[in-house]
Amino acid sequence: MLLTLVVLTSVLGRAQQQLATLNHSDSISVYYGMDALKSALDAATNGDIITLSSGVFSSPSEITKAITLRGAGAWQVEGGGNITVLNDETTLDVPEDSLHHLTIEGINFPKNVYLENIYGASFWKCNFKVLRLSSVCYVYNTGYYNCIIQSYYNSPLYYRDNIDENTQYVNSVILGWTYSDKPASFINCIVKQDPATACMNSRTFTNCILFGGYAGNNTPDNNYQTSFNSAFINTVSYSANGLYKNTSANNLWNFIGMSTVFKTFDGTLDNGYNFELQDSIATQCLGNDGTQIGIYGGPVPFDPRVNNPMIKKINVARQSTADGKLAVDIEVVSDEHADTLDSELE
Repeated sequence: MLLTLVVLTSVLGRAQQQLATLNHSDSISVYYGMDALKSALDAATNGDIITLSSGVFSSPSEITKAITLRGAGAWQVEGGGNITVLNDETTLDVPEDSLHHLTIEGINFPKNVYLENIYGASFWKCNFKVLRLSSVCYVYNTGYYNCIIQSYYNSPLYYRDNIDENTQYVNSVILGWTYSDKPASFINCIVKQDPATACMNSRTFTNCILFGGYAGNNTPDNNYQTSFNSAFINTVSYSANGLYKNTSANNLWNFIGMSTVFKTFDGTLDNGYNFELQDSIATQCLGNDGTQIGIYGGPVPFDPRVNNPMIKKINVARQSTADGKLAVDIEVVSDEHADTLDSELE
């Protein structure tokens, strides 16, 4: 396959500079600087892959293309690690495409991320400060895997105009939840219930750990929360809603005190991103698949490290050889390997 490399920058070889690579068909385009992502998005089409180095990038006001966007990591892990930060508010508004879906991995979002129109999107190993549904939105068949969502916000004034359905949260941590009664499923998650709204209707929790607030809504007719193989911490259950009616069948546990269940996690991120369970909980409170409840068991055990090969550095020869070839030295790095490839690309 003939691979074309296009380096779009006025300065080459500058150390520790933000870098974005755009994979489009048989070509790779490279962009540098804080606005590298914006430039790559302008040139991208549905189905393209954009890979970001570690560092802080300016965010586009909107992401409107069904691309795959990969970063170096969303939060610090033990022993260090790389982080890719999109430092501005952004809106995800990607029209439905039968062939391509929006995929984002290994990105830290410290500002609001607005969900407007996304269908079949998936988010892997991302850290969201605030996810907000737009006043009118269509969010359908979306999945979050190994993600941290510090706040999920849906204004009660607008929620009836939103379509936020069939969302799946897998091996993820959700620390703030504001009113929503759209169907969704949680598998091997840690979820904080908002005690102010106390509404987790139309939700199915499997192999999860929930803490704070209330178990369900105080209106029995509106309580459609279903829980299997899940643990509750400091949770008040309304006697009317019957959440614990089938305790034996649903295999639920109820604990007092966060330290009874977790080794260091206290319900906030003040002590870092370690959500390890107490040994007794990890061995005795098992999910329906026989692994521990919470984010370290289940289908995709929580691991913040990303393994996307990333182009960290490119050095391009100033002149081509006599036969028309251009020497390019590319450093490709991932968590599992760090290789330097000396290539001659036509």
